[in-house]
Order: sequence, then C-alpha cells, then structure tokens
Amino acid sequence: MKIVLDYKSQKLKVESAEDNLTIARSGFFPTLSASYGFTTSSNNVGDLFSNRSYNFGLSLSLPIFSNWNTEYSLEYAEVQVKNEKENLHALERSIKIELQDAYLQFLSAKKKYEVSSKNVISARQNRKVNIEKFNLGSTTMLQKLQADKDYTQAQTDMITSKYDLFYYKEAFEHVIGNIDPNLYNDNERWRNRTEKENQLKKNNSSWWTFVIAFK
Repeated sequence: MKIVLDYKSQKLKVESAEDNLTIARSGFFPTLSASYGFTTSSNNVGDLFSNRSYNFGLSLSLPIFSNWNTEYSLEYAEVQVKNEKENLHALERSIKIELQDAYLQFLSAKKKYEVSSKNVISARQNRKVNIEKFNLGSTTMLQKLQADKDYTQAQTDMITSKYDLFYYKEAFEHVIGNIDPNLYNDNERWRNRTEKENQLKKNNSSWWTFVIAFK
C-alpha cells in the first residue's frame, strides 16, 4: 500500500512542477488588464444619481527587462521538472525490483509448499509400511521410530512452508496494494506456527529418548 501511495505522491509532484513551469513561462508574455468605474456626486440626496460618470480603461504591460528574475524563475522551474521526473523514474525502477522480488519469493514459497506436501504423503506411506513390517517382525524398532521421525519432520517442514507461502503471498499483495495493512498481523501467524513446530519437536525428542533407552 505504501509503495502505491508513494508513486501517486510522486506523480503529483511532477504535475505540480509542470504547473510551476507554465507559470514561469507566462512571465515572458504581455499582460492585458481592464478596469471599470462608476462615480456620482450631488449636494442634495435626491439628486445623488443625477450626476453620474463612468470610466473604463485597458492596460497592456510588456515584459522588457525584469533584472533576469523571469529567466531565473524559468530555469529553476525547468530544473525542478527534470528532478521530479527523474525521481519518478527512479521510483518506478525501485517498484519494479520490489515487485519482482516479492513475486519470485511467492513462487519459491509456493513450490516449497508443493514439495513438502508431497514429502508428507511419501513419509506417511513409508511410516505405514514400516509399522506393518514391525508388526510382522520383519523390521526393527529403530527403523520404525526412524520412519515416525521422518514423518513428523515432513509435517514440520510442511507447516513451515505453508506459513512461508501465506507470508510471501500477503507480502506480495501488500506490495501491489491489494490488502489492508491493518489486517496484516504477522505476529499472530508466527506465534501459531511456533507453537505447532514446538509441539512436533517435543514429540520428536520423546521418541529419540525412547530410542536411546531402547538401544
């Protein structure tokens, strides 16, 4: 949202500088002014409007020499227009870079989430196979617990990548001004993510404690 407001603000500055340039150029043109007057006078109130007079005048001013003030104003206005336009171009370049970075980060996060989701499916299937093998006595407890750990780690990675996907998606939308910044509450999402990851890590820790004891 801020970047959109900055761009609009800079465009207004360019328009204002161009208006000032037009005003500065007008100093080289002649000025034509007109005046109109009406007067009346009388010694008696009843004859107040009996003696009336009207006057009308035109005045033409030609700018011959202004002690270089007009030239200086014009030159200053031209420089201001160039500066504001250059600032606008620089801002446009900055916006393009920021948009590109935000979009690429979003695409990367999306790809990571897709991969982590597939890893969860694969780890779940591998865990199921190892449980069945363990029940049949064809695999060890350690292998079963390793499959459990891999599945839990895959879930943790998916939660992390899902959070990153939401984060970079909203960051990208924030850059292009599609959401209200007041609705962007990153701290709450980070807290929820951290709680889920801590719970999964706690489960992992308890499993490996059992493995050590088993060994």
